[in-house]
Amino acid sequence: MKNRISLGLFVLLLTAMVLPETGSGIAIRGERPWNTQLRSWYDEELGNRMWLLNLGPTGIRASMRPDEPDRFFVEHVFQDERSPARGKLEQGDVIIGANGERFATPHRFSRRTPADGRGWDGPLKDLAGHIEDSQGKDGVLQLLVLPQGDPDAVRSIDLQLPAVGRFSPDFPFNCPRSERMLEQLCDFLVRDYESERWKARDQFWGNIYGPSHQLLALMASGIEKYEPIIERHRLAYHGRTYSPRDGGFAMWRWGYDAIIMGEMYRLYGDENLLEPMRSLARAAPWGSFDRSGIYTHRSFIHLRQTGGKPYASIAAISGLQFVGQSIFRTLGLEYAEDLHETIYRHYLRHARPNSLAVSYAFSHGVESPLGRDPRHAIIRLEDPSQAKSGQGPGYVVPTGMQDITEYSIEWPTRADHRWKPTDWVEAERDDNIVEELQGDLRRVNRYLGEPPDPEDPVQPYETSQSGKFLASIGMASVGMRMGTPPRPGWDYLGRHAADTCALGPGNIFDGHAASNIHAFWAILGAARSNDPQKLRDFFDYMKIFLVLSEVHDGNGLYLQPWGRDHANHDVAWGPRTLPTATGIMLLSLPQRRLLITGADLREDPPAAPAIDAAPTPAE
Repeated sequence: MKNRISLGLFVLLLTAMVLPETGSGIAIRGERPWNTQLRSWYDEELGNRMWLLNLGPTGIRASMRPDEPDRFFVEHVFQDERSPARGKLEQGDVIIGANGERFATPHRFSRRTPADGRGWDGPLKDLAGHIEDSQGKDGVLQLLVLPQGDPDAVRSIDLQLPAVGRFSPDFPFNCPRSERMLEQLCDFLVRDYESERWKARDQFWGNIYGPSHQLLALMASGIEKYEPIIERHRLAYHGRTYSPRDGGFAMWRWGYDAIIMGEMYRLYGDENLLEPMRSLARAAPWGSFDRSGIYTHRSFIHLRQTGGKPYASIAAISGLQFVGQSIFRTLGLEYAEDLHETIYRHYLRHARPNSLAVSYAFSHGVESPLGRDPRHAIIRLEDPSQAKSGQGPGYVVPTGMQDITEYSIEWPTRADHRWKPTDWVEAERDDNIVEELQGDLRRVNRYLGEPPDPEDPVQPYETSQSGKFLASIGMASVGMRMGTPPRPGWDYLGRHAADTCALGPGNIFDGHAASNIHAFWAILGAARSNDPQKLRDFFDYMKIFLVLSEVHDGNGLYLQPWGRDHANHDVAWGPRTLPTATGIMLLSLPQRRLLITGADLREDPPAAPAIDAAPTPAE
């Protein structure tokens, strides 16, 4: 299917292009992030539950300041019996070093630091290294402290941390500490799942991606004791159907459901999942704008039928659909072949010689090859039986304006401040794209031409730069490098995506709105890199995330306020569960139990059958 450019797609892409970028380092905006409230029962001791840095299993929460970027300012010390810092440090103390060494490198603040992949530099990286050294010995961490900030009263204070050993040189592979940590983190997710203090019992908490990440994390672990929870969710998919008329933020759910059901089918051979997967494969193209592979939160058919306004294009949603269809293809199941190819080509248009440069949205094709301005109009037909889609409101009319005789233009009118001449409606009637609306109304989108069709790469890229929005890039790596690629170009571009992720370990939590979507998929994407040095550097840097995010009370990993933008929602949707699920995926890579964690790398997948384009879903 050719990917047509029309006004709706133009507006969707243009809106996405003006969203703010994020970069490495802690983003300071006035008192933010320190005054941001966490929606976390586990952190209620803080009172107003400020979003502070967690300094590993010390029991200390701290802030940092751009004017003194080489130290931590203690803001809270947990007072429970498991807190190593209880009675030894207090609010107002300043930490300037550890294990006999002062922090020598300042942290780089700002959201506009270059995307060089090193976002947790300075005291963050140094302290993580000292904590791992101490835990690899007797567990004693020596902190250099200025009591209440007094520069003339440097003290060395010993904290007794658990002596859990070092991570292995091959981390996360061949690593006893990783194996123990994996089970501990999974146990926490189960405790949270079973809790009913702030939610209903036996459910994952969070907003679409949170429960999906947690379920995938337990599945990836391969630990048998979690099977009853997985089974409960597997059975819930039986009989499920999918329609482009589905409401809510359905496009996120469709992407994750495809991935979860595909992985479950591979693991358990549950044939009751076949019909739900088939339903989803047939509906998936219709959720995007004119089956273009460009998605926003809601199905475009639903938006047209309800009169809703679309949000910006979101590349990560396209990426999720891509991974889901890749899983179906790898398993030899029916999949949306045209959609799969179309999204691949969106990625290909963003390939640069040194990086796969996808930002928040797929932003190609916004210039008309025909030199036309983007326009649309709402027309009212004299004969409502004309220009029918055959599928109801919201769908494209296959005959365009061919059978339309008399009509009037309802919008725009000269009274509207956005009015522009509408003579193009009749002059370009042979090209215009028509969508059926309710009753006698039709939407006419001006045809802007076909975007350039990029050629497949014929050799590997020389990847040398990372990016700032790694979620969709990680998804590209996973989807393109899964199983047997359709063509060599898929593998070349998939490697490019993998290396783009691997070069940005300090950027994995950057991105808009949901930092753990980016981290979760950046880790899985980087893991598919064929470059041993890039991959080793990436994994070694990931130790900083695990060491500093591990909390003293054993309740998972903590959401750190590094490299975030102003609209990160993870503080409300799982400050412990979301980073914990991300950490589990990292530690589960050696298991290679799921396709997204590399199961296809140790077995020959079945060849996918040649399947025609996904048929129109039954309504």
